[in-house]
Amino acid sequence: MSSSATADRDHHWATDWHYALRHAFALADAHALAARQASRPLITQRAQWAVQFDRSRDQIHRLLHLDGTPS
Repeated sequence: MSSSATADRDHHWATDWHYALRHAFALADAHALAARQASRPLITQRAQWAVQFDRSRDQIHRLLHLDGTPS
């Protein structure tokens, strides 16, 4: 793979992860609002969503490596 193709692929992945991260935080904010209304600690809800996002990201990376797709 050429360095240009590698750079394009890396930029694509960075863009996808940035998009996913922004949406994960938006989702965390929505859940934090619901948690606030339910009198649950706000930071606890954000921490739970951050952990879930990390697990999902790790699962995606493992799946990509299993099917032979370069990371």
